[in-house]
Amino acid sequence: MTNHQRIADAGRHIVFAADGALLVSGKWPEGLTRYVGPTWDAVKRVALRDLTCALAASPTALEVCLGMKTAMFFDAHSLKKRPGSLKGHKYQLGAVAYAPDGLRVFTGGGGHITPPDHTIRLFDRAGIELARVPGPAGEVRRLGALDDTFVVALDTTEGLAGYDMAADRRRWLVPQPESVIPHGPFALDAAEGRVYAALHEDGGDSAYVLAVLDARTGDELSRTPLFTWADRGHIDDVVLVGSSIAISMGQNAGSAAARKARVHLFDRATGARGEILEATEQTGRLAVSPDGRLLAATMQGDLGIAVFDMRGVLGA
Repeated sequence: MTNHQRIADAGRHIVFAADGALLVSGKWPEGLTRYVGPTWDAVKRVALRDLTCALAASPTALEVCLGMKTAMFFDAHSLKKRPGSLKGHKYQLGAVAYAPDGLRVFTGGGGHITPPDHTIRLFDRAGIELARVPGPAGEVRRLGALDDTFVVALDTTEGLAGYDMAADRRRWLVPQPESVIPHGPFALDAAEGRVYAALHEDGGDSAYVLAVLDARTGDELSRTPLFTWADRGHIDDVVLVGSSIAISMGQNAGSAAARKARVHLFDRATGARGEILEATEQTGRLAVSPDGRLLAATMQGDLGIAVFDMRGVLGA
């Protein structure tokens, strides 16, 4: 079993801030909490007024963007709300994402309770809406920014797509399969311009494949089997950790042994399966520290958050 530390917080969303602190939001009572390593003590917490639907950390500043019906900015150290909010969506947000320069934020319509908003929007940090596209037919589950005008989105109805906000159009689409099982999440590397997507396949032996796509065109560069139907699982999150891809897989199995937390590592270049990180229960959301040394995973069943030191795992 891989060594890890445990944080007793049943948060819904997790991100590492630019200074390496872990920020956790969600679950009743709704709040935003700052944890600091190496012991991961809770050093600050603020209450929130509404259901947390999305959370993203700025890549360039000590700041996070938290999405509810509107998106708001919080200082990642003091947890004080900063000026400006991203208003315009009719209902709850499904996802938020900073542009790589940290100066703009993309938002996608959600639909946890009410019908989705069906738009993807682009704001500056002052809260001014710069662009919007009529986008997905379903709820936006994930956003990844390629630059300050191009964003990749995954929604529950149509699938994985790339949106050019400057041109006001969708550039490409990888549609959802005919099966009731949707595509899994994706991770985007803006520097290399690639999307690493866990796609669901209809038929055959592979339930999920790792597809590497050109982020701007949607062209498929490679495809590698990830999990088979025998694994009986679903993919909850995908993140990039150095030269590896970390994938959290929830097991649809009845035995306690099969429900152990599993974070699978795959080589980004070859797709070869590496180590499996295990904790106490099956895992959900993932977050990677800015230096790539730490990987955090929420554990289902309100069993907290596992923090893995990846230096020994990846040989760093």
